Amino acid sequence: MLFQYPTEEYFYPVKYFRFHQPEIDCIRLRLKPLFFSDEIHPTGAGNRLLAFNVMEKISSLNSKDKKLIENQKNKSLNKNELEIEYLKSIFSSFTIEDLSFTACMVFYRRCTFVVGLAGAEYATSVTEFSLGILLNFAESLAHPQIHDLIEKPLQQSIGILPDFSPPYWVLSQFYYATGKIKAGNLWFKKAQTINPLFDDPLFHQSIRGYRENIKNNKLLPSLPDFLNAFKNKPPMGFYKLFSQLKEPLTLEISPSKILQKYLDAYYLNPLMVRSIFENSTQYFMSVREFKIALNLIKKLKLIKPGYDFKTIFGDYENEINKMKLISAN
Repeated sequence: MLFQYPTEEYFYPVKYFRFHQPEIDCIRLRLKPLFFSDEIHPTGAGNRLLAFNVMEKISSLNSKDKKLIENQKNKSLNKNELEIEYLKSIFSSFTIEDLSFTACMVFYRRCTFVVGLAGAEYATSVTEFSLGILLNFAESLAHPQIHDLIEKPLQQSIGILPDFSPPYWVLSQFYYATGKIKAGNLWFKKAQTINPLFDDPLFHQSIRGYRENIKNNKLLPSLPDFLNAFKNKPPMGFYKLFSQLKEPLTLEISPSKILQKYLDAYYLNPLMVRSIFENSTQYFMSVREFKIALNLIKKLKLIKPGYDFKTIFGDYENEINKMKLISAN
């Protein structure tokens, strides 16, 4: 069962640390890179927090009680509050784009020619990746490879940043999900010792309504299929795959294997989804594999309304049906 909390018998007294203002300022300066280290990728933890905060304000503006923003406009979050907000942002908006970037960091600690930060960016990526798996693919945790892919990186990130509480909490949820209740209670207690806000009822309430954002993606049938795309080390392995898709594909390769190449390219860089699948649709149309093209379009039309794929690929669907009608005559 996901997102449990220790029973009373496992609670221990929690130490509440008090700091003077200079010490607080020092901590804030030291921990800022945890969230704002990545200035390029839109999936960086700092950008995630910023987007989450903006959406919270917009939601407040649309609510009946509009005094919330006015009352909090000068509020500055301390370390514990910032970490809680960070976890809430993952619950509210984790997508396949986030899963792709963080998987890259977990596997190789880099996604492009720029090497990721050894500490901060790795710890946040591991936290997001692991929580994303727990939210969307809890049934895959029994697989030894996936089990190790969550447990070991979380333990490593804790060793790198022992004062950063989210990995402790995610590790506790991982153990609860795999039936290791005592281990879950132990790591929850450690998370709570670092950040007492994990025992706040408001936090418990805020995570109960999580959404399975990724699992509903029709192009991602299983987690092992997704992770298999990362077998080629970045960055050259990724660019090699895209380069191959630009070359004429031979008819000697089965249509199913060709489709998998496009899906792998999508898993590695979901932001290129339109380009990847327009290319694939045009290819299957050119070799008259209409059934594969139509099945793909059916799934694409359900992806992210913001992409307007219903209209874009609906046009391809109409064109294919015309081509089928001409062939029949």
